[in-house]
Amino acid sequence: YEPCYPTDGTAVPIGVATTTVVDFNLAPKGAVSGTIRDAVSGAPLEGIRVLAWHPTQEIVDSEYTDNQGQYSFPRLVPGTHYVVSDDWGEFVDELYDGLPCYGGPPEGCDPTKGAPIEVLSGQTITGIDLYLLNQSLVVFMDGFESGATVAWTTVEP
Repeated sequence: YEPCYPTDGTAVPIGVATTTVVDFNLAPKGAVSGTIRDAVSGAPLEGIRVLAWHPTQEIVDSEYTDNQGQYSFPRLVPGTHYVVSDDWGEFVDELYDGLPCYGGPPEGCDPTKGAPIEVLSGQTITGIDLYLLNQSLVVFMDGFESGATVAWTTVEP
């Protein structure tokens, strides 16, 4: 994700007699949508925050699910994106596609460890669904669920 600064463009002189036409060729953005459901009952979950991440570890969009558990990111710049829930509540967050994110992103997991979603100009990708597990059903967590191995050590015999 690269920022766009107005001063990076070509200067257009403006004067009293200037009638210059300036055209822009803008590429259409892409879209991603899906549904968030309870992993056990399959019921749609309303009010769950969903984040779209760029590979540079930046949040590029944030939406909440509606009463049908649906969310949409309608204006994504074409390229690779990652989707993760950010509930802060009773559910274990999840990276698309099916990886738990204990503690929420980015502290609890690296959002870019999820399945990449390639967004193309003018394309809508549907079916980016997440199935969240109620935290009360989690019996054991040792911090390695996300595949992190930072705390592993080697013991010499």
